[in-house]
Amino acid sequence: MSPSSYDKYICPGCGDDIRVGSSGCPRCAANQSDEHDGDFDYDAFVREEFANPVKPAHIAWIWWLTAILLLATFAWSTFGVH
Repeated sequence: MSPSSYDKYICPGCGDDIRVGSSGCPRCAANQSDEHDGDFDYDAFVREEFANPVKPAHIAWIWWLTAILLLATFAWSTFGVH
């Protein structure tokens, strides 16, 4: 499938929409080859972006018990004898 004139991607330099197939961004002059410069450190990226997890590291046992009881109640009400 060939790209249409409506297909766009986001410029890594400025965030502007760029038509697929263009040689670069008219706004900031970044070209597509700038994305693949070879010195990207993926491990450093993951450390910086995901250093502070959103979910808590420890969930209290009472919440596990609550979840199991809710699932059991739902299963019994759905599949149990009425």
